[in-house]
Amino acid sequence: MTSGLPRRLSLLVIFLPVMANAGSAGALHARGPAKHLARLDLAAGMRECKPSNPIEYGTCYLNRVQSAVGNHSRVRILLADDPQAQAALEAAGVALDPRTESFEIVPGRRSSTIVIGRDAVGAMYGAMELGERLQLSGSDSLPVTEPFGGVPAVPVRAANLFLVLRAQDESAWWFLDEGFWTEYLDLLAQSRMNFLDLHGMYNLENTIFPNALLYFATSETFPQVGVDIDAREHNLAMLNRIIQMAAVRGIQVGLMTYRSDTRPTG
Repeated sequence: MTSGLPRRLSLLVIFLPVMANAGSAGALHARGPAKHLARLDLAAGMRECKPSNPIEYGTCYLNRVQSAVGNHSRVRILLADDPQAQAALEAAGVALDPRTESFEIVPGRRSSTIVIGRDAVGAMYGAMELGERLQLSGSDSLPVTEPFGGVPAVPVRAANLFLVLRAQDESAWWFLDEGFWTEYLDLLAQSRMNFLDLHGMYNLENTIFPNALLYFATSETFPQVGVDIDAREHNLAMLNRIIQMAAVRGIQVGLMTYRSDTRPTG
């Protein structure tokens, strides 16, 4: 990470995702013996791709892994409503699960592989599944020779992160570190998380949960209420950036506050 995992994140609670009917690392059940993922530094390559949606993110992830392991097999990523996707499913003799975020991977023509997602996030998960198999088993795992698929066993798979305020001895607030969010959201995507539940705020000095709106929102009627207005605007811009980055990875974001008073310290 850019600045290391902050100690304040000890309050992080993760609800583990469960997916079925596919072999993979991470959130998917593996069919064969358990192995460790090859250690590949994909962060720099992912930054170069600059994906703007889940399909681009999954494509970038898979391309980077293929490059790292020396695999040049052709992979097509399609959505369920594409006529070519339906034709590929029929040719393979399989059906795509109707649930959201599901995927099916089938052999294609001329030693190619086709990923078919029920939606954009399902297509991303399928591409990441292939990338993880390449890391687990090496270049020979692609192209695929048999169809397989995956579907979430539960629709909501969430991480609950507390927005801990900057301590007095810290020069910067971890929340404003985009490098942290890049790596954290990448971790959530690789874990097949689809919801980030932000809880705020938390004050280390008095263990109270101040009103989060005082750090992000500005009232037209009482604009002076809250932390410094420049800080609020900076925080809000970062929150919107986090929401944008999360959406690219198939993750929705929620913000919950515990209080409604007007004291920023709680």
